[in-house]
Amino acid sequence: MYVENVERLQDTFFGADDEMTPICPHLTPTHISWQPSVNAANHHTDRYANTELTVRRGQAFNITLYFNRPRQNGESLGFVTEIGPSPSESHRTRAVFNLSEAGGSGWSAAQGPSSDPAAVNFTISSPANAVIGRYNLSLRVTSGNKIYPRYLGQFVLLFNPWCPGDDVYMSNENERQEYVLNENGIIFVGNARYIEARGWYYGQFQDLLNICLTMLDLSLYYRQDPAMDVSRRGDPKYVGRVISSMINGNDNDNGVLLGKWQGSFHSHENPSRWDGSVIILKKWRQDNYRPVQYGQCWVFAGVMCTVLRCLGIPTRLVSNFNSAHDVDRNLSIDKYYDSSGRSLNISKDSTWDYHVWNESWFIRPDLGRSYNGWQVLDATPQEQSRGIFQCGPASVLAIKEGEVDLDYDTLFVYSEVNADCNRWIVYNDGTKKRIYCDTEIIGRSISTKAVGSNGRVDVTANYKYPEGSSEERRVYKKALAKILGTSVTEGRTDSPGGRSAETMRNPGIAGKFKLVEPPVFGKDINLVLVLNNLSSDRKRVRVDMSASTILYTRRAVAEILKAATSVELGPKQGKHVRVKIPYTHYGKYLTTDKRIQVTALCEVMRTHGLKLLVEKTIILEDTNIIIKLPRRVVVNKAVSLEISYANPLPEPVSRCVLLVTLMNQQVKINLARLAPRERSKIYFEFTPRRVGPLQLQVDFSCDKFSHVKGFVTIAVAPGASGWSATQEPSEPRCLNFTLLSPADAVIGRYKLQLQVLAGNKVSSKVLGQFVLLFNPWCPDDDVYMADEKERQEYVLNDSGIIFQGVEKDIEEEAWNYGQFEEDILDISLAILDRSLNHREDPAVDVSKRNSPVYVSRVISAMAYWFRLFQVNSNDEKGVVEGKWSGKFRSGTNPLRWSGSVAILRKWYRDRYRPVRYGQCWVFAGVTCTVLRCLGIPTRVITNFNSAHDKNLNLSIDKYIDVSGNNLHLSEDSVWGRRYSCKEYSTCSLHRGVFIHSIRIISCTVQIRYSAFYPPYRNFHVWNESWFIRRDLGSFYDGWQVLDATPQEKSKGIYQCGPASTRAIKEGDVNLDYDSPFVFAAVNADCVTWIRYSKKRKERVYSDTRKIGKCISTKAVGTNSRVDITANYKYPEGKFFITVVLPLMIRYHPWLHCTISSTCTRSLTMLSCNAGSLKERQVYRKALKLLGVRRPGKRSKIPRPRRRFSRAQPAQTPSISGKLLLDASPVIGQDIPFTLTLRNLISDFKTIKVKLKASAILYTRKPKAEILHLHRSIQLGSEEVKEISFKISYSQYKNSLMDDRKILVTAVCQIKRGASLLVEKDIVLQDPFLTIKVLGPAVVHKPVSVEVTFTNPLSDEVTDCVLRAEGSGLLKEQLRIHVERMAPMETSTVEFEIIPYRSGTRQLQVDLVCTHFSNIKGFVMLHVAPAQ
Repeated sequence: MYVENVERLQDTFFGADDEMTPICPHLTPTHISWQPSVNAANHHTDRYANTELTVRRGQAFNITLYFNRPRQNGESLGFVTEIGPSPSESHRTRAVFNLSEAGGSGWSAAQGPSSDPAAVNFTISSPANAVIGRYNLSLRVTSGNKIYPRYLGQFVLLFNPWCPGDDVYMSNENERQEYVLNENGIIFVGNARYIEARGWYYGQFQDLLNICLTMLDLSLYYRQDPAMDVSRRGDPKYVGRVISSMINGNDNDNGVLLGKWQGSFHSHENPSRWDGSVIILKKWRQDNYRPVQYGQCWVFAGVMCTVLRCLGIPTRLVSNFNSAHDVDRNLSIDKYYDSSGRSLNISKDSTWDYHVWNESWFIRPDLGRSYNGWQVLDATPQEQSRGIFQCGPASVLAIKEGEVDLDYDTLFVYSEVNADCNRWIVYNDGTKKRIYCDTEIIGRSISTKAVGSNGRVDVTANYKYPEGSSEERRVYKKALAKILGTSVTEGRTDSPGGRSAETMRNPGIAGKFKLVEPPVFGKDINLVLVLNNLSSDRKRVRVDMSASTILYTRRAVAEILKAATSVELGPKQGKHVRVKIPYTHYGKYLTTDKRIQVTALCEVMRTHGLKLLVEKTIILEDTNIIIKLPRRVVVNKAVSLEISYANPLPEPVSRCVLLVTLMNQQVKINLARLAPRERSKIYFEFTPRRVGPLQLQVDFSCDKFSHVKGFVTIAVAPGASGWSATQEPSEPRCLNFTLLSPADAVIGRYKLQLQVLAGNKVSSKVLGQFVLLFNPWCPDDDVYMADEKERQEYVLNDSGIIFQGVEKDIEEEAWNYGQFEEDILDISLAILDRSLNHREDPAVDVSKRNSPVYVSRVISAMAYWFRLFQVNSNDEKGVVEGKWSGKFRSGTNPLRWSGSVAILRKWYRDRYRPVRYGQCWVFAGVTCTVLRCLGIPTRVITNFNSAHDKNLNLSIDKYIDVSGNNLHLSEDSVWGRRYSCKEYSTCSLHRGVFIHSIRIISCTVQIRYSAFYPPYRNFHVWNESWFIRRDLGSFYDGWQVLDATPQEKSKGIYQCGPASTRAIKEGDVNLDYDSPFVFAAVNADCVTWIRYSKKRKERVYSDTRKIGKCISTKAVGTNSRVDITANYKYPEGKFFITVVLPLMIRYHPWLHCTISSTCTRSLTMLSCNAGSLKERQVYRKALKLLGVRRPGKRSKIPRPRRRFSRAQPAQTPSISGKLLLDASPVIGQDIPFTLTLRNLISDFKTIKVKLKASAILYTRKPKAEILHLHRSIQLGSEEVKEISFKISYSQYKNSLMDDRKILVTAVCQIKRGASLLVEKDIVLQDPFLTIKVLGPAVVHKPVSVEVTFTNPLSDEVTDCVLRAEGSGLLKEQLRIHVERMAPMETSTVEFEIIPYRSGTRQLQVDLVCTHFSNIKGFVMLHVAPAQ
């Protein structure tokens, strides 16, 4: 956040010159401190994961501004806040207010005291009814009659339940803790007689705030009128109603969830699968705000509770058992049966076993004070309200009083808890008879979680008066009268159609179902139908029984039992009819709801059809998941849980999976098959990182059933510091102590004090300071590395190899890390203290330095400095400034660095001014030094053909027009260049159209794609550090990618990583940190598009194997190269291109390739093997997680419209050619080369050759023309001619760049024939250095070194410097001036080194001269210990 603000301040305040001098002397802020820790603690927002300042309305917050100079007389300050697309004061979305005075909007600001003369503290207060959302904050500097606006940055304003003036104010602190701050919840499900508790993780502080704010901006309300919508966001009832419409996706409004209540969920997620909101909301964002599939009522309610709590509105979940849906709004839920008792689906009314909605707490000024308090909001899409699937807010008190005409949707909710339930028999002639009316069954045991515990609280009394009471019937008639507009009498028996219907007389018998034993899933169900004769007459009763599996909505799934019997009942007699439902009948038809409905229609014979309907819903009990906890769980200490699970079935089950969820981190555990009725257990270990309640959820599934759930709430207690001291035996007057630090202690410089307790007095004595580092030798440390050889290499080795060059010609460059050299530890600790994190909040920053994840991320941000602004010595500056083009006169050419020590010391000596200049290998080398110095195992990685995917679609896109011209429409790039010293030729197959780099052999074509992509540097260097990832899970432990090269921002700062290499390989690009960036660097596809117009483009091919080749690092214990590409991705399939004859060239003249003389036919189509199956699966997974909608199909190359006639023949090449070097090109010597031309036909040819040579950068950007020649060549029938050329040293010596590259092109034109383009890249070789150590090397004993080198130039050289350095060999860089060297002279320089460390050491020698670039060499020598 700080860096983003800094950049915008720069754009507003400063000019574009290098010194960044202010453009005017006006009072200007140079940077801002948002005081995040203090503000977050005061506003109860310290648990939000977003980096922006997040505060609550109606409460003051503090900021600190640093100015370029003190404020003068006549200058006044004020502030402006703005929100939304069209901020205005009339809409209350813009406020202007000066210091010490309240504006008309309610915003105010005051200046506070400050101990720093360069800093000014301000207190800003927002009104309690302010619009919530993301604000822009600006400073207004008034000087005389002029006003100068200064943009400061953004902050987020939320509802404030702690502010008495806020509409959401809640006076009870325990309730605020529960309904605003608690991330764990309980959802009650089941039925009214069997209520179950299910865990749910709301996770409103888990990086969801931006998603919640985006949700408001995607609503239909915002689309219709953005300015008006934003202006109404200060009203919680409006925000709650908008959110209720956005949680479901039924209005084509990019809602979060789609609902589904029947059918198969195989292609998407079963609603029972979800255990929390975070994964749903993040998946919604990753899928580009397409609805997540699927949800049901409790899922809609859980997600809505998360969003509303995140925005600051107190919210809870409420479960209504026997919940009605009264479609025809007559307060009657009508259900119909035929004469045999079979249910008929002829009514749209329904009753669900339970339904879950939300209650939010706020006042209702639109209805009156009596309706303040809990308001019902329901996001489940059942009916439209004012044209949108939304429901509420409906006042709970209005529902209780039957005020069904009040806003919003009060009638709908009233019927859910108060409708009467009517049962009807429909006869064959269509007549209906009501069997009975139940006025008490709807709206039972309305439940919510208790405050501060997982207990259930029955809130039915909040919704209605006691069933059967006179008040309840009075309210019912009142509500019905409001609906019908007439008075209502008791006992109303109208049918749903409005016609009078006869009510069946009492049959004189009573009945009910009773379970013989608890119903358990996997066992037979035994129950009895109890029938009682209520009269003194004998009765014969015919009983038609049926049983069906049902959903929780009571919709039938499958009929599993149908039976009929007769029962004789004597006067006042009761009888039992036994019913058995075997597991074999219901097992395969049961849903995850595990519900069976049993119905008995009892007809009393010889009574003109008097009938009794008896129903029972059975919920089968799951075999419990048992979770056993230790007696005490302490923060930052590993906890082992026992989780037991079982197969309750009489048959074996396989494909068993246990999903363990904790704080939204999920671990999937594949289990062995279970025998019938078998119970098993596993042990699960984790380390809690936060004090307070944590909810652990377990979900067990197999091939026969799914989603058996269990959960436990874990109370995590604070632990001791982990430090301990013991006294050891010692001599008199001397005390020996052993101090032990915890394995997760903060690293850095400590002050050690001795405390002496004498009675009630404590005296302290400072003993000194010590430095504590990470410990790869400690098994409990997050950086623990088990292999000692690897520890020696990645922690203790102070020299290394960095691989550079090209994929097929990999070179090794020595690098001196020198992490143990003098001052390097102090400098490494200073880097941490200079970071933005430390400047923003020093206490919090230091407290996080126990985590290698945090420390490495800070170092990746500090290893470089990207020019932002330069005002005073307090500005943030990293270690190295990057530069990739132009001259390096104001600093050091990156090629000249050979180690980190000189860079770090220069940064330190220059008072933390960035060292100029570095490129990727320099950033990686310095980062490796610092991290090894701090104790984190680290290595340097080189990725060849490294991609930079700017738009994160895993596609490196290049655009060309129909003529083959490059179009600069994409910011993507590949850090790759053409192969050096490789010749290729181009044969024309169409006039003016060149085919580039194709070789045809048996109709198979191999293409060098360099012609299609920007020829950038073909390697990129980053770091890997070794540590565990507690934030991701143990699967992602191990090597983590860190990249200090400033390419893109990550969370507002130029930093990258740590990204788990396992996450990259598996395509888990949704995981922290910057996994998408690194995944694209090694896995992106290269895609070429042809662009016909602004609205039409077509993809013409895709290369899936170009990116991420030969990923390399130094081997353990040697200087050899190890290929670790398999750590980053699965094997890629064989790549091939098929040639199909004969139409492609005439339709696609832009395609550049080369065809050998053995094949002269035209081409039609290219096809590619897209890689191995697993590699492509991972690629598609990453695309899905990134929300890329169109993941790039490998389709046939399309034909452009009407550009070329279908009958137009493709011309065959008439000549071929190539450029060949006569000798290896060496700097300082002439470069002879030959152009070979071959006439492929029998006709005589006159060829005009235009030859050009240019000095170029490694980016292939031409810098200077060296040679330009014209020749005319005569070629007879099938004749071959060789034309010799030469580029003299005098021609290129003043033009050659540090990359030593020359591009030669020859355009061969034939009159009335095709043209030929031949190109060649030439890389000039440096002369060699020979290094000899003249004798054995021993610690503290001098040894001579002899370096031999040759001046390769034809000129005398007088300004050469030989530089030598090596950790453990030379404490400072050795510089030896070579006065003069004659042309081609070989010189020998001898110097002496005195090793001061034993072991294998690396001596690096570098010859620097302005006439040619750095000539480097190194030698490894073994230094023996001192004798």
